[in-house]
Amino acid sequence: MRVFAIVNQKGGSGKTTTAINLAAVFAARGKRTLLVDLDPQSHCAAGLGVPEDDIEFSVSEALLAEHEQGLNLKSVVWEVGRSFHLLPSTMRLAAVEAPGGGLHQRADRDRRLESLLKLIKPDYDICLIDCSPAIGLLTFNALRAADDALIPVESGFFAMRGAHKQFRTVQNLISRMGRPLQCHLLATMYDPESKLATTILESLRRDFPGELLRTVIRRHEELREAVSMGQPILEYAPQSMAHQEFEDLADELERLRILAAPQEQFSVPMTESRVAPPISDRGHRAAELVARINRAESKVKSEAESSEFLGQSVTDQPSDEQIGNEPVPDAMLEKAPLDPPEIEVNRFLGAEVTSGGVRFVQPDSGAQVVSVAGDFNAWAPIRLKRSEQTGMLEITVPLPEGRYRYQILVDGQAGLDSYNDQRQNDPAIGPCNVLIVG
Repeated sequence: MRVFAIVNQKGGSGKTTTAINLAAVFAARGKRTLLVDLDPQSHCAAGLGVPEDDIEFSVSEALLAEHEQGLNLKSVVWEVGRSFHLLPSTMRLAAVEAPGGGLHQRADRDRRLESLLKLIKPDYDICLIDCSPAIGLLTFNALRAADDALIPVESGFFAMRGAHKQFRTVQNLISRMGRPLQCHLLATMYDPESKLATTILESLRRDFPGELLRTVIRRHEELREAVSMGQPILEYAPQSMAHQEFEDLADELERLRILAAPQEQFSVPMTESRVAPPISDRGHRAAELVARINRAESKVKSEAESSEFLGQSVTDQPSDEQIGNEPVPDAMLEKAPLDPPEIEVNRFLGAEVTSGGVRFVQPDSGAQVVSVAGDFNAWAPIRLKRSEQTGMLEITVPLPEGRYRYQILVDGQAGLDSYNDQRQNDPAIGPCNVLIVG
């Protein structure tokens, strides 16, 4: 079961609309889909025509139930469509999350949703969690249980200003979990006729080249009407552009499954408890690491030019971001690595065929998002992760035998892998590198 946490601490960003309509699309494709409402306002039930007065057993009771004794699934969920179930919420959820509530008294209070989903995992293929517009214990539960974090961002001025803070907050939450989690930003409520909205969308694409999804959900009156009728858009207006955009969103998330489940798809040579630093901190990464890379490279290639990085701090500074009432522990923030072993640079930079797949390795400049895209993943960028062992940006992709073209993207700009001499100029995609497996 693949689990998405749809999160944004700003209200009115389109979380519930995204959750309802994306879940409906997955269900219509034959995927057994569960929508979990973690918002005490119970908007998912209202948007799907479930009367709140008829909800006797909600997510509140499910979270506090004794999971060791199992769970009667029929008593928990509502069937709102074929292959489409809803685990609703009520206002009781606010009391459960409040200090002194039933959730806080649990020793595993931040893992209750994860424990619940494990009980019903065999019954579903997709789970979407609609989080409340706040960063608290419920949202942390959602991120603990998720494979992907989907962050809807309204294409408005104040939403753009908050996008960086929101992304940083989610990354700090992830850093506390001790495992990687893919974050995807989704532009919503976009008005293509608005010059301001167009400018904001371009800014989001520039600032989040590896995280912003290509699909854009525009502002549609049909979406508002569908909610008022208690229907997803594919039922209310199946021929509309709004429905097509959610189909496109589902297609894109399916293509990015290679990103969303690294444990299943990749052998990633990195410490699992580390994640990418907040985007606002990337410009302050350690210049010392780059100097070490250059020293190792000059040992093998005396003609290599050393790079100078002036005015940068040697170590990341801990974030002051608060999560609930608890600060992010310093131990969970990324630190400057130890000296990497003195090995030949041409053995760990570029593309290397290993027993676990093709390992793509690039130096970490500390201020750039580096991805790889090629024939093997339909040219959808895969972001490289920083390895604690070598201090490099790495990703390992299992590939069958064959010939593959690929490019390295730095902050969204495609270019060549300078550490692979096998190249060609393709009329369709331009200059690219070539690698042969087997």
